[in-house]
Amino acid sequence: MYKIRAQVKKNNIIKTLCLCILCPMIMLCQGCADNREASVSFYAMDTIMQITCYGKNAKEAAEAAQREIDRLDELLSTGNDNSEVSTINRNGGGELSGDTDELVAYALMLNKLTDGAYDMTVYPVMELWGFTTGEYAVPESSALADTLRLCDSSLVDYEASDTSDFSDISDATDEHKQQKQGTLKLAKGQGIDFGGLAKGYATDRLVQIFDEYNIKSAYFSLGGNVYCYHKKTDRTDWNIAIENPLTSGLYSVSDNSDSSNNDADAQKNTIPVYIGALNVHDKAIVTSGGYERYFIEDGNVYHHIIDTSTGYPADSGLISVTVISESGTLADGLSTACYVLGLDNSIELWKKYGSGAAFGGYDVPAFDLVLMTDDGSVYATEGIAESFKSDYAYTIVDN
Repeated sequence: MYKIRAQVKKNNIIKTLCLCILCPMIMLCQGCADNREASVSFYAMDTIMQITCYGKNAKEAAEAAQREIDRLDELLSTGNDNSEVSTINRNGGGELSGDTDELVAYALMLNKLTDGAYDMTVYPVMELWGFTTGEYAVPESSALADTLRLCDSSLVDYEASDTSDFSDISDATDEHKQQKQGTLKLAKGQGIDFGGLAKGYATDRLVQIFDEYNIKSAYFSLGGNVYCYHKKTDRTDWNIAIENPLTSGLYSVSDNSDSSNNDADAQKNTIPVYIGALNVHDKAIVTSGGYERYFIEDGNVYHHIIDTSTGYPADSGLISVTVISESGTLADGLSTACYVLGLDNSIELWKKYGSGAAFGGYDVPAFDLVLMTDDGSVYATEGIAESFKSDYAYTIVDN
């Protein structure tokens, strides 16, 4: 088990709502040369992307960031029949471009790191549930059992090239990404899906772009995958709120936010809008939860985060997982994996690797967690003890 350092009483946090505008646009605001602002908002990877950056080259950086995300979307989307991933799934394998090569290698490492909780071969089961097409349906148990056997990364035959070994997934050059690298062979009927990594990988690519354009400060949200690049222009940290799934109406639990009102309707109205808020810079903040994408059939809620040990939506006792790390790819993958693992296993994973560690040829960056269970309890790991504030009485977990 893990050690609990302290129960932290609630803090009144200021709640700020950022509005995303669904249209391609570039705005350039004139200020001092080093603090020019450029923003771009557009739709890609099945979600809204919003990017704002500051600096002399802000407009050029924002445009380059959008081009890069569009390029990755065309490469990795399972909804695009012409994408590299769709071609691999259709042909049962093939040569990999630099980006896909990196993601395959990283996904296989993450599968081992999380004891299978993250698995890129989940695609056939996602397809069976209708999460890839929007035609949702609870599958027959026999069909699910037949398909579930394909969700096994150990069946994948991956051969890395001489240049495929990167200890840091964000280290590769643009030239590398445009070249063919390793090869992949799938078992018959298998398919891969980078839905739990692609936006995180795009996040790390944008950080590289902002470095290249000498951007002073930036904030971007790739469908909820948030990254705070350097500090704000006033040299203070960014304040990032974590959405509270209890406000979605999907969960019938009593929250623990020190409400003295016993009336059920009144308590619902007093549930905090956010689990809490983080003051951070140079960090990715990625949250996963079943309330984000789901369907209801016969009164039962079925969400999109599949536990590949059962073939059903994960039911681990967690309803929200937030991962904070300098690596967007790691944070993206771990947010999905920890949602499957549950509270105790997620904290054990953090205890083992949360301070940063070498694993499977990779330098796994440090990471922290904010977790909410289905009884409304909130846990935060000690690395963010000073930067996390909440209206909840929450638990700080020591290593």
